[in-house]
Amino acid sequence: EGWILFQSEALDRPQPDLSTYLARSGYTGSLGHQGLESAFRPDTIFERYWKMVEDVRAARSNVFNVTGNQPNAFGRDFFLAYAPVQFRPHLTAAPQVVAGVAYMDISRLPLSAGYKYVDAMLIVAVASALIISGLIYILGRTITRPILKLAETAKGISQGTESLPIAMPYYGKEINVLQDALNTLAAELQRQGDELREKERVIRASLLKEQAFLDRALADPPPEAGSDPIPAIVGYGPRIERLKTEIIKAAPAAADVLIIGETGTGKQLAAEAVHRLSTRAAGPFISINCGALDENLLLDTLFGHVKGAFTEAKADRKGAFLEADRGTLFLDEIQAASPRVQQALLRALSARKIKPLGSDRELEVNVRLIAATNADLKALIERGMFREDLYFRLKVITIHTPPLREQKENIVVLARHFLALQEKLSGKSGIGLSKGALFKLTDYDWPGNVRELQNCIIRAVVMAEGRVIQSEDIPLDVEEASGHGPGPAVSVAPAAAAGAGLLPGLNPRQQKAFPLILARGQVTRTAYEEMIGGMLPPRTAIYDLQDLVRR
Repeated sequence: EGWILFQSEALDRPQPDLSTYLARSGYTGSLGHQGLESAFRPDTIFERYWKMVEDVRAARSNVFNVTGNQPNAFGRDFFLAYAPVQFRPHLTAAPQVVAGVAYMDISRLPLSAGYKYVDAMLIVAVASALIISGLIYILGRTITRPILKLAETAKGISQGTESLPIAMPYYGKEINVLQDALNTLAAELQRQGDELREKERVIRASLLKEQAFLDRALADPPPEAGSDPIPAIVGYGPRIERLKTEIIKAAPAAADVLIIGETGTGKQLAAEAVHRLSTRAAGPFISINCGALDENLLLDTLFGHVKGAFTEAKADRKGAFLEADRGTLFLDEIQAASPRVQQALLRALSARKIKPLGSDRELEVNVRLIAATNADLKALIERGMFREDLYFRLKVITIHTPPLREQKENIVVLARHFLALQEKLSGKSGIGLSKGALFKLTDYDWPGNVRELQNCIIRAVVMAEGRVIQSEDIPLDVEEASGHGPGPAVSVAPAAAAGAGLLPGLNPRQQKAFPLILARGQVTRTAYEEMIGGMLPPRTAIYDLQDLVRR
């Protein structure tokens, strides 16, 4: 199933807990599996990884060089070797693949050595303090009491219950010298740790400015040209395939259609596809936005009028129903229609006849109606704002257009499509997205859906100074929408603090951080990552904090 169950550990750690934090570096995906909280399953955008999974399933082994080109990748070439683990149920049985083992050389020895250096210095400092305290304790408890107190303070610093610098009452010159030495050592260790984190931040920022290869970032290869029956709807995956299947099934039918979906999800594209694939494709397709017209103007637009029907009626007007005869009439934002318009629509749909304003004669119409809405019509019916009989008349066939946040695998596909369109319109060529910009797009929830993404790409192409669109060229409120900024502080209520020892089911990260959160009274995402060790993906940190809030 593609899960990374655990990683190898250093030999100097005899019985470490199972973990995957190094193995999943550079990947995004799902963390935690039933029975193994550290298990990790990368997203399907990582083509090389899933190629390795397929080879292991087929009992094949291989070694190849991988170039980091995905967001969060290491940004350098490295070697990846893998082989299947096979087992014979009995001597005469054929071997069966039960798992796989992979070795990845990412050459991060300098960074690892830096962290080990910090750990070694901290251990030396604490060990020295404990040894000195033990020797002085032999001389007498009264004489060594200041030393013991100093040692307790130093230990509290390593546990996070004390802060630097150490400040104790005057116990003599020797105690002050030792106190100053510990403060100096701790400050140096803290400075070196900050330098290492800053270097990693600079390297990551540099990697995110490199151009992303959108073809390689696709979770699946795009369909071949000409094989897609609805090319106007860009994307693939289960949600889009379901939408296209619904359109293909609905198109040949003669019944009216109701399309439900949020703003910007392509309801008009779906309506045009239904018309194009139907037997009415040779007829007209008339589109009316009910929310853009007032009641009288909408009635006149739909049903028309005869000359002299009102003061400004200088000539006959056919109206949308007659213009769409033998074709399709698309009514967007149907929920905005007034009760009077709804009544007129119900009569027209029931009898398939209309009466233009000022006319005494009813005219037969041969029209297929497709209505669209971004509202909850059932809720409007309960509030008396939409006719129930019209609702049931419209929803003979219902099509749902999915929001973009539920099909994020298509963000890369859509971004590539809109970039290609803008290259033609703007006259620019070779426009691309940086890894940081792509990460920003895929991490955003897109409340405006595909239309918002399209407008964002248009604005970025216009405003970008170079051929590679950077993250700062995309003005999204990413920090609030997805939580990748420091985020608002999560406060711990007194009731939660009182029952801190009674929270069941906390994962190891939460167990480690929870006492510190209680001591502070609140925590941000950035502070939580630092408590864990600074190597926690932002999404995992957000999940842990949301879980703590729920508990």
